[in-house]
Amino acid sequence: MKIADYAVTIQEPVACVKQGRTVLLKLCVALLCVVGAVVVVGLIWAAAAGVDVGDLPWVPRLALAALAIAGAAGIYQSVREEKVPVKLSFYKDRLTITDEGRPSLWHEGSQPRTVEIPYDQVKSCFFSPRRMKVVFQMKTYTVTWGERRKQKGGTAELSTLGAPDTDFADLIQKHSPLKVSQRN
Repeated sequence: MKIADYAVTIQEPVACVKQGRTVLLKLCVALLCVVGAVVVVGLIWAAAAGVDVGDLPWVPRLALAALAIAGAAGIYQSVREEKVPVKLSFYKDRLTITDEGRPSLWHEGSQPRTVEIPYDQVKSCFFSPRRMKVVFQMKTYTVTWGERRKQKGGTAELSTLGAPDTDFADLIQKHSPLKVSQRN
């Protein structure tokens, strides 16, 4: 294995599910989807039938509002933020972004992840200071989750919220041949 020319570790904030709350989270999301669908179908029906929405009884409207609040509260109670150490390794031909365990919003537990970004596959790279992320637009790149390896295309993003004092545009331009533009 090659040794990186330069490496830096940052803390990336990741939203994940609390231990034992995966089923509750999925049920609350489904509940909010059903409530939203009922509201949209009800509004379409009222418009097609020529019924004024203000004339509809209060009990169903209050029940839908209560279900929506319960679903939102369940989601809020099921999600937590965790800081994951992410290592950026700069090589002569590629950038690798590695974390030892990345928790998921939909599954308990975590798996290591490695993203390999070959410099020759990058179409553009930009840093968004307002959104606090670096975006790489590429032809192809490789993602490895545990034992699975997959070729992808499109964009890869790196959240920089955990390291607000680090100038990522300068860091990437200094240790790689990539040119980083800034967008909001």
